[in-house]
Amino acid sequence: MKRVLAFFPISFFILSSCQQEKTLGDNELPDLSKAQSIAPNDSIDLESIGIFNPMEIRFCDDFLVFGTTTGKQEVHFVDLRNMSVTEKIIVGSGPNEVSDYEIILGNNENTISYMDINKMDVYSFNLDSLRDNPTMGQKWLYRVPKKKGIVLLQTALETARYMYFTGVYLDGEHWIYCYDKQTQELSSFGDFPAYEELANAEYMTKSMVFATMVKATNGKRLVLCHYGTLDYYDIDENGELEVFREHHYYLPDITIYPNGTFAYKSKSKRGFNYVISSDEKYVYLLYSDKSIRENPECNSEYLFVYDWDGNPVKQYSLEKPLYNLAVNGITLYGLSREVEPIVYIYDLKDLLKD
Repeated sequence: MKRVLAFFPISFFILSSCQQEKTLGDNELPDLSKAQSIAPNDSIDLESIGIFNPMEIRFCDDFLVFGTTTGKQEVHFVDLRNMSVTEKIIVGSGPNEVSDYEIILGNNENTISYMDINKMDVYSFNLDSLRDNPTMGQKWLYRVPKKKGIVLLQTALETARYMYFTGVYLDGEHWIYCYDKQTQELSSFGDFPAYEELANAEYMTKSMVFATMVKATNGKRLVLCHYGTLDYYDIDENGELEVFREHHYYLPDITIYPNGTFAYKSKSKRGFNYVISSDEKYVYLLYSDKSIRENPECNSEYLFVYDWDGNPVKQYSLEKPLYNLAVNGITLYGLSREVEPIVYIYDLKDLLKD
């Protein structure tokens, strides 16, 4: 049976223009014993180019972009054409500086955007301009409004017109927030993923459990992923969503406290890491079958590849486990922690042939 989402504050039915059959309730994890083992072809010593503690990596316009959440919380831009490195300090109290940030996922060909997660201001760097003038600063774009009851919006994903968020909410009715950049309106919609373990949980608790859903889009479909959950939504020309496919493999083992907060148990599987990358054909996810206790560094020993219809395509066992990744279609750039963070480069060209 097709499940329909209702928008807030005005409820109406979303009519899908997609003619493909919807598939809900696909809950069997791909067989890890059949994963193909792969080794990296090359690596980049980050310490040698002045990058010491990156937490995330993005690929855009022949740049690798690294975000750091400790120290100066700088952003590094590595131009793969000549391996030049540009460092930008964006955290501070000066003009156009932020108190904390996250890099926004999206399909912009030559722009990296990021958001002040406290003030909800959005900024960008044009990479063509940065390549010509490394001293150029960031550009302020707009501010996303906050509604009463929203504590935090995060893991933002941007399309040409819309931004989608999950977050932490004190109260409300829905799960996903959408900001329309043209009308400057913020709407909410959708139910939280259905798990029996959370059937009686408070709204705030559910929002906290699923706040860090990472997202990907090809412009027509939105993918959300977290631990053992992988959901696909159709996007129509108005930004409206309809559930297309759900993979509810499992919910992590958690303890819910009387005040509504929760904690992951150390025996819980890492599952899908807080990482996603995509191209026009595939969605790429890091997965760990180890527990939080066994894997405190958050490295993932598997790469899962899905198509945009939600079908598992390939599973790979990584010789060098990764904690973040970026894919440009034929090459995977993965962050790994050994003694110091390093980028391992995996060639996907021959692995994902049709």
